[in-house]
Amino acid sequence: LLLLLFLFSPFTSQTSSTPYTASRQRQSCSLVQKWYDHILLGSFHKKKTQFLTIGIPTIWRGDNSNYVSKTIQSLIDHSTLEEQKHMKIIILLTDKDDQMQNKMGKEIASQFARQIQTGLIVLVKAPPKMYDRLEFVSNDFKDDFNRTLWRQKQSLDFAFLFEFASGSSEYYIQLEDDVITTDGFFPAIKSFVLENQHGLSFSFCSLGFIGKAFPDKELLPLSSLFLHYFKDNPVDFTLEYHKAMRNCKECHLSRKSSLFQHVGRTSSLKGKVQDAVDPFFEREIDMKVLGGKKARTVFVSSMQAKGKTIPGDAYERAPGGYHALAKQEDTFVAMLLAPCFVEKIMIDIVTNDVNDVHNPILDKVEIDLIVCTSDQDPSFCTLLRNYPFLPDGKHIVVVTSRLLSSFSLRFTHENDIREVIIREVAIFPV
Repeated sequence: LLLLLFLFSPFTSQTSSTPYTASRQRQSCSLVQKWYDHILLGSFHKKKTQFLTIGIPTIWRGDNSNYVSKTIQSLIDHSTLEEQKHMKIIILLTDKDDQMQNKMGKEIASQFARQIQTGLIVLVKAPPKMYDRLEFVSNDFKDDFNRTLWRQKQSLDFAFLFEFASGSSEYYIQLEDDVITTDGFFPAIKSFVLENQHGLSFSFCSLGFIGKAFPDKELLPLSSLFLHYFKDNPVDFTLEYHKAMRNCKECHLSRKSSLFQHVGRTSSLKGKVQDAVDPFFEREIDMKVLGGKKARTVFVSSMQAKGKTIPGDAYERAPGGYHALAKQEDTFVAMLLAPCFVEKIMIDIVTNDVNDVHNPILDKVEIDLIVCTSDQDPSFCTLLRNYPFLPDGKHIVVVTSRLLSSFSLRFTHENDIREVIIREVAIFPV
């Protein structure tokens, strides 16, 4: 009945002259009034009844450019009912226009009525007066008027959401409204944070603020920082301030395979197109998508492995592929136990500067390819120097159409060590 009333009536919000404060220190800067007054639909308790709260601010972008439903559906599809008992998804409606906020909320409520009833999803509205603080100020980023206010609004949204979510679960993770996830994301997050309980922040995606997670105790301090610096800094810069204040480099951890992928193109900033994708996204549990057939093959590498990955992870069904550090003259070798005629080989590889793990450089590595028809005689090997990637910058395709005994990648870049992920190797026998 409550859901029907919500779907066929305009939004109403209650306000209070007495601000809700999570602590005495926040009385002068709290954005959240009585937290229950901000709930539009769904149940919510500040009793740490869940392990993980997922926060997603969203805004109306036009009939053909609203991604939030796909994001919510991806979270539902890739988690079990048992896992969902330990999760809460907070959708923060951030339109300043009540009509657009009304439209957005009803659309989400109609699509996910069951999940709202079960308590998995709660719809929340930010107080419109919060945005009265927005004003253009000159900045070091040389942003124009629209981008400056867009960036400030994002900081205020984060400040509100972090404060609202505080006290509701053991851990909190921030997502954007235009991402997808992969099978097993919840147990992957849980195992990673529990293995690193000293951690103060965790990254499960290499793009911006997507997939950044925190223990509950960090939410209020972060909310205060977002509010304090909202006129000056983007949210990711403010997060770096927070890390510096904590003075604990080993307390900020990144999972090498990303659990979330950015899929939106239409930004919430009008006129901006956002094509960024995470090359380290851990795809669905059936990771290997290039095709090919599984010839019996042994993989070896001289590279220094990252974590517990092994060279064969690029070929078998292991998620994430083979992670390693590659220096000049390192090799990655595949040896077929039974040589066979092969039409082509496809290799999906991405690389980073090891000192800049959040900025993937897909074509800043030089590779020689060595293809052999016999491992007993080097004269039966062909050396292809500086073998080219496809235009997408991450795939190598070798057309052989001949008997194949082995093939190997030899890294020839100079000076720097590269972080390499060989995500997939596919062999196509004739």
